[in-house]
Amino acid sequence: MTERYLNAATLSLRGYAGHPFIENLTGVVSLSVNVGAKVDLDQLVDEITEIMAGRSHVLEQRYRQHAWGAAGSGVELILEVPTAAASAMLVWNQVAGRFRQKRQVRPPQAGDTAKSAAAWAATCLRVPVESVRIVGLEPAGDGHRVLLETPEGSFIVETDAESGVSRLTRNESHGSADS
Repeated sequence: MTERYLNAATLSLRGYAGHPFIENLTGVVSLSVNVGAKVDLDQLVDEITEIMAGRSHVLEQRYRQHAWGAAGSGVELILEVPTAAASAMLVWNQVAGRFRQKRQVRPPQAGDTAKSAAAWAATCLRVPVESVRIVGLEPAGDGHRVLLETPEGSFIVETDAESGVSRLTRNESHGSADS
């Protein structure tokens, strides 16, 4: 039992067409919530592991504690799955549902500007932010949709301020940045 006080928790689901390499990344969905309570991290990881039983996946846990002026702590859970698995969104709904239980949703990780969406995409794709070019921006519901060209191809970042979800998807309707 690893019960720790958390200010925030982030869940990211990364989908891949094949093995979990950046060139196979098809999308990322991310949700952050304010926690403000003690959480049993082992139990949370066990619940995700139970949901994923028998399915291909990689689960990474990052715990961070800050004590530099202000103090705080948080956890990031990164779940990588094959997108061919029809259960990817079912997994997202189950795990995100646990995160949302009695928690206040934080603003989307991709932020509320095209520039912040590009920075988040660069982090997801593990490329320098300078290599990400914004080629389109439009409102989308309670957020926005940003079209990006990256060294890994064309991607779309969508945010939803109401649900706190950021979504990065490969834009199959555009050629890669190399074409």
